[in-house]
Amino acid sequence: MVLPSSFAEINPLLAIPGQFYLKPHSLLRPLIAHYTVSIEREHYGTSSPTLSLIPDASGCLVFTCENGRICGQVWGATTRVVNVSTRPVPFRLFVEFLPGGLFSLLRDNQADLRDLRLPLEQVDPSLHHAICELLQTTSQAQELVERLDRLFLRRLLLHPLPDAAASAASRLMQADGLLSVQALSQLEHYSERHLNRLFRAHFGMSVKTFARLARINAAVRSMEDGHNLACLAQETGFYDQAHFDRDFHEICGVSPRTFLQNKSDFYKEPFKF
Repeated sequence: MVLPSSFAEINPLLAIPGQFYLKPHSLLRPLIAHYTVSIEREHYGTSSPTLSLIPDASGCLVFTCENGRICGQVWGATTRVVNVSTRPVPFRLFVEFLPGGLFSLLRDNQADLRDLRLPLEQVDPSLHHAICELLQTTSQAQELVERLDRLFLRRLLLHPLPDAAASAASRLMQADGLLSVQALSQLEHYSERHLNRLFRAHFGMSVKTFARLARINAAVRSMEDGHNLACLAQETGFYDQAHFDRDFHEICGVSPRTFLQNKSDFYKEPFKF
């Protein structure tokens, strides 16, 4: 198992006590945001027994090691808040995909995995076995990253995200979701029906849902930066305050005001939207 002290020897994207965000190979970065490793972390900055993850239209792989047992899960693309336990465990590995990255790995219709958490052994036994073996036989942080890179380079680059899907998603993300399906259709020179088919297959959701998530993530980012709550509905492209409040609650599980009052109980992925 990888040694905790070895993480001090590499240059992570971000490091906080007990948690390291590690860069994947440059060829993987259009599909994988980062690897995150948590080691003997006692808490997540919250007194709550759960931490609420803001949905980001992405999937991930999660491996935990406890009492000599490795458990692997695949999380489909998220469209609503995910609650995870803050109970400390000796080791966690997250492979955080960007939107569409999980399709390139598993090649399944992502709508079938949306908002699900399933045993990876059930979804892809060979991948589960390969990562378990890697974790059991790796002792250094740099070696862990390099072996993960080799594993995912072999799999992901065989099935890249189609250019049309990647381009359309990139436009929506760059615009913080402020593009209608009609406008995106005109920019990409594909019919609305075809774009929705691409998005459901590769991102697990419709164009409209993807855009809503982009807008909510932009709103959360602005709220964390101290923007005035009363102005956010207009800034993030909602019809009015009621529309903003309703969408925010549907996606994040609480009202914007409640979110602000309990920010430490929520986690927004820093390297995606």
